[in-house]
Amino acid sequence: MWRRLCLLALSALCVSSLAAGDASAQRRDRDRGKWELLGTQAVDFRGARDAIHVGRREGRFTRIALEARDHDIYILDLKVVFLNNEVQDIPVRAQLRRDQRTRPLDLTGGERGIRQIQIVYRARPGVGGYALLRVYGEKDRDGGPGAGAVAGG
Repeated sequence: MWRRLCLLALSALCVSSLAAGDASAQRRDRDRGKWELLGTQAVDFRGARDAIHVGRREGRFTRIALEARDHDIYILDLKVVFLNNEVQDIPVRAQLRRDQRTRPLDLTGGERGIRQIQIVYRARPGVGGYALLRVYGEKDRDGGPGAGAVAGG
């Protein structure tokens, strides 16, 4: 009897954990596709700043994320210049490892069209060459007013 109750409890636990795993997988699938590549920049370690020109795009963005390729990059600061020329300063101050993405960085003022992203970075001593920096933007989650509209300030 005790053995049967333990097996029943274990079975219920396995089924509930599978359901939770399915729910998180569905959430990941639902969230997939909201992030759009806004631009890519070859970052020269002899310099200390670069800019990614985004320009007009379909839709507006609520958050951005940075991703490093080929080498690590230490991001000090970035400025987001919106289409209406307002500027948001985002102090990052984080080591971005190769093939790693930053946490999502919120943009103030709701959904916004982005003109340019200015990045201030520091090279790791002894590293030469370039790293590839990619910037992704997250579109409005709800698909509400402005989602899919031509980006504006």
